[in-house]
Amino acid sequence: MIKEAQTLADMVTLRGSQEDFDWKLVSSYLIEKQWQVEEKIKELELQKQRIK
Repeated sequence: MIKEAQTLADMVTLRGSQEDFDWKLVSSYLIEKQWQVEEKIKELELQKQRIK
């Protein structure tokens, strides 16, 4: 639930006081999130290898 609230807060920030999103900010945000997910996957794969 906290993670969902953070995502909602992020989206509000991307929108700002405009009626529409700032698509450059949205793109940067999504690139950053993709990088975070890829790093998390690598971390989990390493943990999986250690467990085997």
